[in-house]
Amino acid sequence: MRDAVGNGQAIAPAITAVAGRVRSRHLLMLGIAWHISDHTGAPVAGVTRTVAAMVRADLVAARRLEAVATESRTTARILTALPLCGPFCVAALGLDVGALGDAGPWLWFALVAGIGLAVAGRRWLSRLAADVLRSPVLPHRPRVRLRRWRG
Repeated sequence: MRDAVGNGQAIAPAITAVAGRVRSRHLLMLGIAWHISDHTGAPVAGVTRTVAAMVRADLVAARRLEAVATESRTTARILTALPLCGPFCVAALGLDVGALGDAGPWLWFALVAGIGLAVAGRRWLSRLAADVLRSPVLPHRPRVRLRRWRG
């Protein structure tokens, strides 16, 4: 980018080239806005202020989304840990945990089913949290197609 500015070339293609290399949609947005400003005569200061405001809004939305996903992950961890606390609760009540082994096949069926449901629930909640992070609120790829620069 420094070479483009030093040689008197247009800066917009240099910005978009760097944006492509570092995969920054915000930098790509700045390059597109700069290009439009060059061709329409709009003041660059206003364009960069607008892009900066959009970047800030995206960052705030990303932080909020991460907070929501963190809440979901924490809920998944707690719900996974609750069934594992059962034997400790039985022992805390003064019941004989070892005597539960003699309860028969229904106990073992319930134990295996409980573990299976806990694992399935954990995976389901993790997938839900991942889907929230991939939501269209924060697209990872720009939806703008650029033509090659003719400079």
